Amino acid sequence: MAKSGKNWKEMCKKVFNKDQELEREQNDFQKTYRLLVLGTKESGKTTMMKQMRILYGAGYTERDRKYFIQDIRLNLKESIQKLVEALKTLEPQIELERSRNQSHVAVVMRSPVPHTNGSFTVEPPRESPSHSAEVHHVVDKDAFPEEFWDSTEILWIDAGIQTAYRRRAEFQLPDNSKYFLDRTSEIRRPDYVPSEQDVLRVRIQSSKSMETIFTVDNVRYNMFDVAGQRDQRGKWLQCFNNITAIFFVVPASGYNLVLQDSEEGTNRLAESFHVFNMLWNSKWLTRKSVILFLNKMDQLREKISSGQAGLELFFPEFQAYTTPSYASSGSTDDPEFIRAKYFIRNEIMKITTASNTQHVCYPHFTSAIDTENSEGLRWVPRDHSEIKIQQATLCDA
Repeated sequence: MAKSGKNWKEMCKKVFNKDQELEREQNDFQKTYRLLVLGTKESGKTTMMKQMRILYGAGYTERDRKYFIQDIRLNLKESIQKLVEALKTLEPQIELERSRNQSHVAVVMRSPVPHTNGSFTVEPPRESPSHSAEVHHVVDKDAFPEEFWDSTEILWIDAGIQTAYRRRAEFQLPDNSKYFLDRTSEIRRPDYVPSEQDVLRVRIQSSKSMETIFTVDNVRYNMFDVAGQRDQRGKWLQCFNNITAIFFVVPASGYNLVLQDSEEGTNRLAESFHVFNMLWNSKWLTRKSVILFLNKMDQLREKISSGQAGLELFFPEFQAYTTPSYASSGSTDDPEFIRAKYFIRNEIMKITTASNTQHVCYPHFTSAIDTENSEGLRWVPRDHSEIKIQQATLCDA
């Protein structure tokens, strides 16, 4: 009987402890703000996730950064190969400045494709961060022979390749091409360790969700990124429960580019408008606020200011658009760039005012690769139905 009573007490104690544990978990859940990051492919949302990890989370140790070496080299290789292919596919065709460099074309095009672990991720595996570089992502040194690096460096400075690069809007070329090709001599070194900026710039396609956890002003945030490919959007609806707000990322500089996976030649910026419209009017999001990041402002500024391609060629309504009087007050930016970025913002905001919904959209201009200008980003939760940006040097809307 005494033994039975003891067992009963132990069982009650276990139940009590379990109840306390569940209560703590419930309290933690209620105190955590869950932010869902959405956007089309190439919008820069994964870069933003990395930025949050650098600014507010665990950051990237040297071992973590080594995890990205193979993918950085893959990005560089993809870039030089696409530029070489463009010499013949662009109309009119482009010739290399030096005919003898044709032998280097053969070298970069025949270099073997490096072996990978079969599934790309954007983060070193959380379960073993201290061994991520050595165990989870081994660098295939044989995939990049010395002759590949020599040929890449020679071709990149050839005037013909530079002409193809200037015409990059006419074919699919990763945004990070110039950044990594300019650093070929560093990236080829056996002792190369990527910088945080390299990690921000590397482009890795993933069909997996990504999570970043960080704390700002003693408030815990869970930020989730869902794959941006068109065939992954069916998963988005599964993520809307229990979220505090949505971060939607728009590639503002994509106004003269088409989607890489589109047979119809769909404009990247137009696709973002379409997807945003779909989300904004979804019955699942009627009470969820949207923090809108009009991203890649650095690239938009370069395109507009250099006169590469007029926005009105792709969005004719831009021709009649007038910059709001408050937009250029005190700004030293090119007036045409200011007009372009506010036009893009206006197109999105027209979607939010066209329907009678109960949620709010907060638009902001961003450049997710700019760590210095990201320092002022702060989220101040008002309640579980609204998040407001209090201070933002990154988002100077």
